Amino acid sequence: MKNLIFFTLISIGIFSSSCDESISCPNMEEHHPDAILRWTGDYALDGCGYIIVMDQVEYKPLNENVIDPGFKLDYDVKVAVTYEIPHDEKEIACGMTKEPVYREGIQIISLEKK
Repeated sequence: MKNLIFFTLISIGIFSSSCDESISCPNMEEHHPDAILRWTGDYALDGCGYIIVMDQVEYKPLNENVIDPGFKLDYDVKVAVTYEIPHDEKEIACGMTKEPVYREGIQIISLEKK
């Protein structure tokens, strides 16, 4: 019985501390106050939709439909973004490229202009 209780307490401790701020965890909500939102154009016109740039890394929004169409501008926009990184690359086949491009996917939770 003591072994069972000990094992249970150890298991709870491991699972509850396995994802903290010092490491990147799947589907953990994060916030970046100084991101860049880039509109590359409509897919029908050989654009690639939206790209989010954080710390010089480009991410492809998995849910572009939540981004207000008012962000479709021909210049980069500084934004604050709350997001999750599902650690899943998204294949982008757009523009004049013959080979698809792969970008890390990002799930947008909220986005606001700075």
